[in-house]
Amino acid sequence: MGTAFDDLAFLAGSENRPAVLLAVTERPHTRDELEAETGASRVTLGRILADLTDRGWIRRRGRQYEVTGLGRLVANAYKTFFETMETVAQLKPLAPWLPVEDFGFDIDRLEDASVTVPTHSDPLAPYRRAAHTQRQASSLTVLTNATAPQNIEVIWRRTTAGDLTIDAILTHDVIDTIQNDEQMASMFRDILASGQAEIRRYNGEIPFIVAVADDLVDIAIADEGGLPRGLIQVVDEEVRSWAEQTIARYREQSMELSVESFTG
Repeated sequence: MGTAFDDLAFLAGSENRPAVLLAVTERPHTRDELEAETGASRVTLGRILADLTDRGWIRRRGRQYEVTGLGRLVANAYKTFFETMETVAQLKPLAPWLPVEDFGFDIDRLEDASVTVPTHSDPLAPYRRAAHTQRQASSLTVLTNATAPQNIEVIWRRTTAGDLTIDAILTHDVIDTIQNDEQMASMFRDILASGQAEIRRYNGEIPFIVAVADDLVDIAIADEGGLPRGLIQVVDEEVRSWAEQTIARYREQSMELSVESFTG
């Protein structure tokens, strides 16, 4: 029945073909159920069912169509491939700035990640998404080379209310910026005075922003000029382990700050 490429081209050539195969892989379907579920016309569906049957991927049993062992193998492989391509599509806008060489995990661990990118109407979308996460979390560990007033305000409100504990490592440039802004400096004095936070200064370069908020890992991507290009968020044990180890490595080389560190 042709080559493996022919079979792949057959599936990829129509949204309805894999939809039908995946549907009957989940459970047997009648023709009417498949028509309703996929939205394919009766003529199109009839042709797809005939083609899938000819390939030995499905069979008819009474009024229902069910997957064969071979068809299940094809369906599972296609589903994995499709999910991978969805991940590629999500990450594609960030490709020029993704520090893949710094990731201590396989990129396919981001398969279930959500990606937030800035838009013309909302250039600060990644910061807003991070702030949303910070409003929901009970603990936050962060390594950062940048900061934003809206994120600091969320952290200030939640730590002073006793709702959030934070362990943060900031570059010397970020600390200097905060110290030279009285409003932000005042917030950091309150944050440290709350007893809910530990703030540390790292006297070197940090290549990217990474945070662990409860079980969620945030990886913020910026361009060469420091402009935000996207926020990757994922719940994955391997990615979390990498994030925690990365933060711990910088933590060992950082200096803990006190309330007085933010007093002019």
